[in-house]
Parts: sequence; structure tokens; C-alpha cells
Amino acid sequence: MTPVVTYPDELLETAMQKLLEHELDVLPVASPEDPARVVGYVERSAILGAWVQLTRDEHIREEGWLARLRRASR
Repeated sequence: MTPVVTYPDELLETAMQKLLEHELDVLPVASPEDPARVVGYVERSAILGAWVQLTRDEHIREEGWLARLRRASR
């Protein structure tokens, strides 16, 4: 069986899909030149943490944009 890995140039979305499909918590990051060489790892919790932070940041930006729109329409 071929081990499940991700590569440094893959999107986090792709890594998360692999984690979910294979029910993993940690995914090795392999070297593109030598897929047998692990150069790091990515954890499901780290991806989810980044997603939560992104949605929080988007919420803050959207509130600012909406507030400006409301002021302009008065």
C-alpha cells in the first residue's frame, strides 16, 4: 500500500481532503524530488485552526465593509 502524503506546493484544501478521506490526523509532507523523503507534516488541527482564523478575519473585514456601506446610504 502506498503511503498517503502531501507535497509543499499542494493547496491546504487538497491536504485536508486526503486527511478526511483516509481518516488521518497527521499527513506527512514529502519532497517533490524524492517522495520517499519526508520534509515535514501537517496536522488536521493546524488546518482547522487556520480556517477558523481566516473566517474570523473575513468576518471582521465584512463588518467594516458593511458599516461603510450603511453610512454611505444614509
